[in-house]
Amino acid sequence: MSVSVATVTGLAYYPLKGGQAVKTCEVMVGEAGIENDRKLMLKDRSTGGFISQRDTQKDVLGRKSLLTQISAEVHTNGRWIWITIPGQERFRVSLTSKGRPQIARLWKDDCSVLAYSAEINARFSQFLGRKVALVRMADGFRRLPTRVREEGGSIGFADGAPLLFTNETSLEDLNRRLGEWSSNSVPLEMERFRTNVTIKTTLPWEEDTWTDQILVNRRTQDLYFVGWGCARCVIPSLDPKTGYETHPQLLRFLAGFRKAGTGNIPAKLGPVQEELLGGKYHIARDEGTLAGVIFGLNIVPLNGGRPMNLRVGDEFQLLTKYAL
Repeated sequence: MSVSVATVTGLAYYPLKGGQAVKTCEVMVGEAGIENDRKLMLKDRSTGGFISQRDTQKDVLGRKSLLTQISAEVHTNGRWIWITIPGQERFRVSLTSKGRPQIARLWKDDCSVLAYSAEINARFSQFLGRKVALVRMADGFRRLPTRVREEGGSIGFADGAPLLFTNETSLEDLNRRLGEWSSNSVPLEMERFRTNVTIKTTLPWEEDTWTDQILVNRRTQDLYFVGWGCARCVIPSLDPKTGYETHPQLLRFLAGFRKAGTGNIPAKLGPVQEELLGGKYHIARDEGTLAGVIFGLNIVPLNGGRPMNLRVGDEFQLLTKYAL
């Protein structure tokens, strides 16, 4: 078995898709990712499409995402989520109530969801300035990851994979480059990249070479399959606290050295059909390509449906898929 390649330095999840992060030191990871991650989502009541931080507005101070300012916190009993919207009293929503069956469009997927009451929807609509509905995934509905999946696996309202890993050492290098490019540049915080698991490696961008390999938690021996690099949109240019755009040229800057297909960043993804550990786990991926600028890794936990514990301080070892 190889030496450790990364240490976990941060953990976060997002009860409301597009809302504020909940940072923690320990999580349970299931087939759909971290427990309580992206349990709720807002959809446009006219189009049925999901609402994200990309949906920005302009005011006198500039471009801004209002969704970023909404926080959600899961109650200790796991049955309620407390919602805090600026200018409103805190309120809670149930994760077990029946709800109204509807369809919500998340990228290319039509998801069966349960919508909350008109009163709750009005709170979000008033703040966002558009007619929206709060929804959660319907019981029994399974949405597949977009590229890589464990047989029987699913995801919730995450964009395409159960987990997102980002590298603190790579962010340090990115900030160094930004500082050299512009003396007025403000360093980027990891929160901008909406990560679940922050890791730290010895060298920046080591993670570019991990695609199709397996990370093993040394403490628990749990396995995580490295699926593909995470292509970035405008969200990292937004301040996670205020929602305002602070780095409008970020994507253009990243394109100078982080485009898929440059350096060690793969652009072509071959098909994967692998049985691991004597057939205990089966990984499948369709052939495809990556485009855009890459920061972070989309990860699939290999848990066979059982919960896995992950803590800050855990160390990962790297194995090729053939080493098992």
